[in-house]
Amino acid sequence: MFFKLLKSFFKISEDEKFPLYRFIKMAPSSFDLLIKFLGSRVSKEIFKLLIRAFLYVKPCIKPTGDRHINVFLEFFNSLSTKKKEALILRLIFHYNIGKFRRFARFLKTKDKEDVINLTSITLSIGGLCNLDCPGCFMKGLRSDKFIESDKIKYILDQTSNNDVFYVSIIGSGEPFLNVDSAIELFDCIKNYENMTFIIYSNGTTINESIAAKASELDNVIIFVSIDGFEKQNSQRMGVGAYKNIIKSFGLLKKYKIPFGYSTVVHTKNYKVVTSQAFIKEMAGHGNLVGLYNQFCTVRQSGCEHFFLDGVSTEEYKKRFKEVSQISPIYLYDLKEVEIALHGCKGKKGTICFIDGVTGKVSPCFLFPYAPSELNVYNDSSPERLSNILRSSFFKGYRKSYVKGIHCTADLKGELEYFYRNNLVPYEDGDKIKEIKTR
Repeated sequence: MFFKLLKSFFKISEDEKFPLYRFIKMAPSSFDLLIKFLGSRVSKEIFKLLIRAFLYVKPCIKPTGDRHINVFLEFFNSLSTKKKEALILRLIFHYNIGKFRRFARFLKTKDKEDVINLTSITLSIGGLCNLDCPGCFMKGLRSDKFIESDKIKYILDQTSNNDVFYVSIIGSGEPFLNVDSAIELFDCIKNYENMTFIIYSNGTTINESIAAKASELDNVIIFVSIDGFEKQNSQRMGVGAYKNIIKSFGLLKKYKIPFGYSTVVHTKNYKVVTSQAFIKEMAGHGNLVGLYNQFCTVRQSGCEHFFLDGVSTEEYKKRFKEVSQISPIYLYDLKEVEIALHGCKGKKGTICFIDGVTGKVSPCFLFPYAPSELNVYNDSSPERLSNILRSSFFKGYRKSYVKGIHCTADLKGELEYFYRNNLVPYEDGDKIKEIKTR
């Protein structure tokens, strides 16, 4: 009942038939005052008291009839009261305050093409990698060092100004390759309790120091790459990676860090990663969720044998659907979920990619192309990221949005958009020409 009341209170809609929408249109200043109050320290402290009262009455939440939800409830019940409070505060209070603020900006913006509805960003923090996986998205963006903490803070401040809730952190290599850099990253993240940080790792370099530091934070989720059992995993990630990944699962579970696994689905592993045996093992290691990414790359040639063809794609989809119905944990195919819910998030304007090393802002890491002047480091204005997203390039990109269509459905057409605008760097030219002719 507590959560249902909160959900109904925070529910908003851009539909003009929605009563609150009409009220806001009639009394915008009243809505501004409401948002200011909800975002104030007083409101936050009141909300904290409500959460504490709820947790005092219900220190543990009883299992439901949904086995997937019960996995999360079991993890939630294992946390300290302080962590439970922080989790509820972020997922209900901060998430919805950001939603209110974005809604207010939508109403105030006369030219709807200027509306920024950014809900998440992907941030590359640089660095090298200890693996050499064929088809890696980030291989062409490698940097020999991680970005400085002041740059991370600057980007997160820009992100927070746009009320972004999810920040996906990737490296141009492996985010946890350097222990000192990883600890600096965690020290930055802890200051942004209003955001949830999803860190993607290859899982081979997580050690006690990194896991212990991550456990101090309440706003971090870690996804570890694994492409099947040892035999299948070695085909892309190399020999020896699998054993280190399993060790990482053990550390993350030991320190009660919420984590899941991320699988790249390709021709050599799609049957294994959709098998009951594999998913049962992943759940046994403590993974709360499994993410599935159908193999796709636009920046490397020589990886054609990893792409699923029409027949194998349909077989994979069928297997995934069947195993999802009996899986002990939630399974998400990111491409299929995007198609079902909204289509390309880059074109919808709900996500963008920031290369923290260069400062370049582009629609997504799959297509990291944009005019060179769209650089977050070009000036220190608090509105720098907002102004970039209002540029003619991003507005034009959002205009091409079609609901239910994913960018990977037409790689050639997508690449031609960047090609026509002379945004593809010289070093990618030959690789992209090969892809365009396939």
